[in-house]
Amino acid sequence: MDGHNLIPHARIHARHARRRLLRWAIMLSGFTALVAAGVTTSQVALRVDRGDADRRIADLTNQVELVDARIQRLRSELADAGRELRRTRMVGRHPDWSVLLVLLARLSGDDLMLRRISLDPIPDQQGYTIGLDGVAVSQAEVSSFVLALERSGMFTGTRLEATKRETIASTEAVAFDLSARIEPDSGAIASAEAKP
Repeated sequence: MDGHNLIPHARIHARHARRRLLRWAIMLSGFTALVAAGVTTSQVALRVDRGDADRRIADLTNQVELVDARIQRLRSELADAGRELRRTRMVGRHPDWSVLLVLLARLSGDDLMLRRISLDPIPDQQGYTIGLDGVAVSQAEVSSFVLALERSGMFTGTRLEATKRETIASTEAVAFDLSARIEPDSGAIASAEAKP
């Protein structure tokens, strides 16, 4: 044999082309199967991750709402505790107002009578506002009382708010309404707070 192939060259070439085409078809279908499997796997994973992420977002949203509600509840409790603390401090450091009452009785004399005494702490400040309503036998007695309050050193900003004539038990009298401030450094509060 001399090494010559008697099969026509076109036929050999076609056979090689078919084999090559078959190899390419097998490789392409394998690659397609791999890509399809990868796409399917990622879609399943994304669906699972998305559902898991949606659940986590819902859980976190619920937790945020619970924390917000707790914060609102704590703010309310803190405001209540602050009010209670202010009340406790007012009671705990409340002066002995009998000193004030003795002073008012001494300054009013026999011709003037107090009907109402109101005492209110000044908001966001120290000191008190006092309101006095009463009747006197004359306008001069009312003026003398206002001056006596100012001179006592306990009251500042004493103002006569209103006066009017009244008949009490068939006697003419002057009704009055006045207000003043009691400062924390006035001698009256200091002595009232120092008294046991």
